[in-house]
Amino acid sequence: MNERVFSLNLFEFVPMPYDRIGGLSDMGCREAFMNDLQRCLEELWSSRNGLFEQDVSKEEDDSGRQSFIEIGRLHLKPRNWIGSFRFRSMDREYAVNVLPKIFHRSEYEPDGDGLRRIFAHVLWWMSRSGILKVAASRMNTGSVSSDLLETVVGLFSRLALDVYSDAAYHGHFMMEETLGTIRGSMDFVGYARNTSRGLYHRIPCRFDAFRFDNRLNRIVKYVCVLLRDFTSSDSTRSNLDEVLFILEEVCLIPMSVQDCDRVSLNPVHGDLSAILDYCRLFLSSLSSLSWKDEYSVFGIMIRSESLFESLMLSILSASPPAGVCSVGTEGPGSPYLARKLPETKARYYRMRHDIVLTMEDGRHVILDAKYKRTTNAQNTGLSEPDMVYGISRPDMYQMISYAVGTGVTRIGLVYPADAFGPPSPVVPYCLVDNRISGGGTVKIQPFHVNITHPLHWNHEPHVRLGTAFGALEESISLQLSELVSKLCEERESYPSEYVS
Repeated sequence: MNERVFSLNLFEFVPMPYDRIGGLSDMGCREAFMNDLQRCLEELWSSRNGLFEQDVSKEEDDSGRQSFIEIGRLHLKPRNWIGSFRFRSMDREYAVNVLPKIFHRSEYEPDGDGLRRIFAHVLWWMSRSGILKVAASRMNTGSVSSDLLETVVGLFSRLALDVYSDAAYHGHFMMEETLGTIRGSMDFVGYARNTSRGLYHRIPCRFDAFRFDNRLNRIVKYVCVLLRDFTSSDSTRSNLDEVLFILEEVCLIPMSVQDCDRVSLNPVHGDLSAILDYCRLFLSSLSSLSWKDEYSVFGIMIRSESLFESLMLSILSASPPAGVCSVGTEGPGSPYLARKLPETKARYYRMRHDIVLTMEDGRHVILDAKYKRTTNAQNTGLSEPDMVYGISRPDMYQMISYAVGTGVTRIGLVYPADAFGPPSPVVPYCLVDNRISGGGTVKIQPFHVNITHPLHWNHEPHVRLGTAFGALEESISLQLSELVSKLCEERESYPSEYVS
């Protein structure tokens, strides 16, 4: 890698003029930068994998054009993805961070401590949502650096070294060898070829062997080699070198995400499953080119809406509010909204619910996570347009369609609160007249949930990530419980105003 890495910090939906990026004053350099960045993002876009079981971004954004960053003539404008990636343009290497918009404020340029604080939140969101399963249990806040990619690679190197230093993994592996006696199954085509040459004693066989040189270890070795060339951290490189020394007898061959899917592990191997998840993440994020090549790219980009939705669902599932007997994503009634004549059953416009709560009295509550800023947020030019009573028109129409399709009359809209500025004010709920819903007044409650530590929060080193964010997780759980309580209030407490 180059000795010098140029950092570029972007916020979601906030334009970054090219004149604020060093070395791009010359139009020729700017054009080359734009072309190389576009090539890099298209490479990441084509190889991206859904990180969530219910992530529908792949099917919704199945076009050939990347949707990470809008590359304009005058500025760069990130979209609804957060993360980090590295790419090369001419003789420079760029480290690009796309940061969550809830951390943005006017004229704010995060320094090293600010980046570490933001990335600590992102890593905790990822771990609490099921990505980087071991991050909260094994990682301490002092190991969070101002480079998200380096932090994640460091996590993997420490986990791999801990696991392989404790016990080497031996697994079943399909082998193909030419033997003197039959073992497993015989390759008759290969044997016919041998007999035509007079080699009657050479029998090609396929058999299942219990070996150290197995598919999982080959994947880990290949990933370690790729990451060793990428990292600039001495401790991470040392960890990877030790893992490679342990895996010296394992063949080094190129591996892919598809190879990760072919590995079958016993559920008791929890740490090995976590290592395999990391390898899958890296292999889907690394381009097919080697990092040493001119246009190589390495990055981890996460759809911010999916991350926020998964975080809310995970916390609610772990700590259901009072009166809730189950938490899921399937609503009552038909999941479809429309049918065609002469069909008698709805099969079109499938509804996807973020969170469905089943109450002890048999009623249901739908919560929809909206990763967006409302007009009540800090005025930083990021407020979504067309907001009425704290709810945008598209969101209102979507919630009404949920009520019509499922018959649920208690619906909450969950927005993230800004990290900076005063607390978000309480937004009044809306009542939709039963003529629209088809029976029963529908109560729609907007609600802001604070998913960040206070501005003055400074994480102490050598404290586990899960411990450092324990109070925040409890706070989020209490906030969501408050929302459910508001939605389940009896009708007598409703005001007389209706929104239709």
